[in-house]
Amino acid sequence: AAPTLFYDFDQVLFDDTASGTTSVALTNTVQPDAVFFNNTTKAYTLSGSGKITGFNVSLTKNGTNSVTINTTNDYANGTYVLGGRLIIPNDLSAGASAPLGIVPAVPTPSNIVLNGGGIRAIVDLTLHANRGIFLGTNGGFIIPGSGNFFIDGIIAGQSTSATLTVSDGGSGNYVPNMLSTYGGNT
Repeated sequence: AAPTLFYDFDQVLFDDTASGTTSVALTNTVQPDAVFFNNTTKAYTLSGSGKITGFNVSLTKNGTNSVTINTTNDYANGTYVLGGRLIIPNDLSAGASAPLGIVPAVPTPSNIVLNGGGIRAIVDLTLHANRGIFLGTNGGFIIPGSGNFFIDGIIAGQSTSATLTVSDGGSGNYVPNMLSTYGGNT
């Protein structure tokens, strides 16, 4: 497919119809309406000095492949992983920009929604205590990288069937630091 021009407040879709590279270099601040990844055969990488911004902006990941986010973003309407995996290098302090958007200033139980997809750490990773995870009926997974994967926020769930799977992706371990309220298995 031919590339299209981006304008602020556009809905942006990255999918398997891309030709050429799937490495996206953000060199400026962009404010889309929403960002969607629907990729099964192609892996995407976001990098660069730019960022995704916007109070009502969310990022949604569908499809079985991965998206690596190396940009420091401050979108604020949540991250939804409905398939595949988001790969991130870090998370920061409350109110700071981070790969999964701005870290909420107060505890937010559904800042990240896992419903069939998951998050993979590259190295040692601590998700901030204000960045809660909500498990949908399809559950979700986390993959520690070469270091430990700490989840300091609450993990809540939609039903007793919501399961959090910890997969082996490196030498690190999963370390929960907060009580969780989902009823499924880990």
